[in-house]
Amino acid sequence: MVRLGFRMARLTAMHDFVECSAKHYHPDGMKAISAADANRHFSAVLRDVAQGDAVVITSRGKPVATMAPVTASSRRTVARANLLARLRTQAVAEKAAWKRDWKREDLYAE
Repeated sequence: MVRLGFRMARLTAMHDFVECSAKHYHPDGMKAISAADANRHFSAVLRDVAQGDAVVITSRGKPVATMAPVTASSRRTVARANLLARLRTQAVAEKAAWKRDWKREDLYAE
């Protein structure tokens, strides 16, 4: 019974933290949290970000980082940018170089 009381107190403290963090906003309108509090309550901050909230992490009152959810469109944008960067570094293949001088059966020959 004592453990349950301790666990309930801990959950209440986490809930109070989430309630409290919602009251501190960066001038951009995002939630703000100190680096120390973000470190202590990383799971709660991550949960807020996963739900779509962006969080500004501050150090000594100055913003140093933004934690924001990754969207499918931003994943696609990053993948596209990586592909284009790789293609820009590759040499252009000559059409004559693409001559196929092998047969499909050659791939499976022992």
